[in-house]
Amino acid sequence: MLWKVGFFFFFSFLPCLLIPLIVNLVTGVMSSVVNLRVEEEHSGFFRDKVFVTLGSGFVIGEEGTILTNAHVVSGFFESKAKLTVTLSDGREFNGIVYSADPITDLAVVKITDLTEMLPAVKLGSSKKMRTGDWVVALGSPLGFKNSVSAGIISCKGPFFTLLPVLIETSFVFSQR
Repeated sequence: MLWKVGFFFFFSFLPCLLIPLIVNLVTGVMSSVVNLRVEEEHSGFFRDKVFVTLGSGFVIGEEGTILTNAHVVSGFFESKAKLTVTLSDGREFNGIVYSADPITDLAVVKITDLTEMLPAVKLGSSKKMRTGDWVVALGSPLGFKNSVSAGIISCKGPFFTLLPVLIETSFVFSQR
């Protein structure tokens, strides 16, 4: 019975130990998080409509290369779509979609009118990740600034034979 109390006691303090690590991680990486806004114009019978999609991504190349989700920029391929990239400091740039893969839900965006180098995140390898490892999701969803969620890797592996190794995470996301 004593081991159960010790086990609970240890895990009740675990978040207190992790908070400084997460804060330092966020502080070091958040300047590379961008907000993406895709505006699609559609002509209707009586009037034109503009559909807006918002999402976030990371600068992965100092020259303005961004990694994001394909579903965020899928509307860019429409005829009159405009892609706006907003940096964490509020500056806005135009962007284009280099490529998008709907199966893995990944896309690469390039800022077209950039005049300076940007802070970029360093991509790591998922080979060393294990089920149960702590992970952090950073972003700028729905135009919010500095959104952070923490969770664990709940599963890792090829779920289907045609897909690469995928990582399932357990996070609590805000729903609006």
